Amino acid sequence: QVPGYDRFVFGYAGEEQGELIESGQAILDEKGRTELEFPLDQQVLAGQSGFMVVATVVDCDGRAASNSKTYQADPDILVGIGSHPAEVQAGEEQLLKVVALTRDGKKITKGKIRAEMLERSWAYVAKRNEQGDVYWDDHEAWRKIFATDLSLEKGEAGFRFDFAGYGRFLVAFTYRDDQGRSFGSATAYQVASEPYVREEKRE
Repeated sequence: QVPGYDRFVFGYAGEEQGELIESGQAILDEKGRTELEFPLDQQVLAGQSGFMVVATVVDCDGRAASNSKTYQADPDILVGIGSHPAEVQAGEEQLLKVVALTRDGKKITKGKIRAEMLERSWAYVAKRNEQGDVYWDDHEAWRKIFATDLSLEKGEAGFRFDFAGYGRFLVAFTYRDDQGRSFGSATAYQVASEPYVREEKRE
């Protein structure tokens, strides 16, 4: 959170399940420490994703102890999204306020913010097992269904929209600075179908 912006959330709630990208073994030094290096891509530097590092230490007697920690970069520009209900009805108009701040909390008064709406869906990916046989595995995916540009006015932008259907949706906002760097945040919605209203018979 940023002081003075308690009604805004910062970060990228992508909700994707993590994938194992590397594993290995290392020997601890005389102080019981080891170092791990890994590259940071643009998504990590923009605050859109991060790493979870899980370490397990095994002593001479075979006893194991594990711990984990998540690494996420501190971006130069923070994109804040106004708070909203976690669950809404399909067809109900929504309004989100968006701000872009420097790291020390100062508003960026001018510029464009890209707004995108994504819907959670599933995709089937062909894989091979250890025997070389092909099989199909289903993966969760976010499908972009809408995008538009917003203008910052006095340091804020408003995004009016609604959801045509029900399901799980992600609304993402991206600010691009003069150097071409992108910084973003996203928030999730659970959208319920429109409630059925029974009409009363009138005589």
